[in-house]
Amino acid sequence: MLNKGHRLRLERDFKRTFEQGKGAASAFFVIKWLNRAKNDVVDDKLPGAGPSRFGFVVGKKVARSSVGRHRLKRQMREIVHLMLNNGLIKPNFDVVVVAKPEAAVVEHAVLAGDFEKLFGKARIC
Repeated sequence: MLNKGHRLRLERDFKRTFEQGKGAASAFFVIKWLNRAKNDVVDDKLPGAGPSRFGFVVGKKVARSSVGRHRLKRQMREIVHLMLNNGLIKPNFDVVVVAKPEAAVVEHAVLAGDFEKLFGKARIC
């Protein structure tokens, strides 16, 4: 599980990342990211420099049941958690990960490989 410091929770953070951030896509995910240090993003509680924060979006088109959506979100959080623990992710990024419908039917190991490739493409790793 991700600590509070590594989670995007506020709507304004999601909105800012979607509007001002850059994007990349892979077979299973679309990501939008914003480098807080470069974009002078400063919140009341969070200065521009700090840990990378992540938000996850899994729509009803991906999995009709809430069980399936939550399962995929848990898998995505676990992959990011392991990458953070291994020191693979740079600080100061806000990242929103949006799952594509294909992600719901793939094994965990394939998702993890796709995450690493996508984060490398975005230079977050």
